[in-house]
Amino acid sequence: MLSKSHQNCIIIPQERGFLIQFFSGAKVLIKDAKSFADCQKWIDRQLTHLAIEKGFGNQ
Repeated sequence: MLSKSHQNCIIIPQERGFLIQFFSGAKVLIKDAKSFADCQKWIDRQLTHLAIEKGFGNQ
C-alpha cells in the first residue's frame, strides 16, 4: 500500500518511519512508527491532547 487516508491526513510510508501529511499542509515524520496503526494511534493521541487543551475533554 502506497499511502492511507486517516481523518484529515494522508499517511505515507518512508524508508524509515511514516510521513503524516495533513490536508492543512502540515507534515510530521514519525521515525519510530512501524505500521499505519502506530501512526493512527499517534494521531488519535494528538487529537485527544488538543481537544483537552481546547476544553472539549471530559466535562
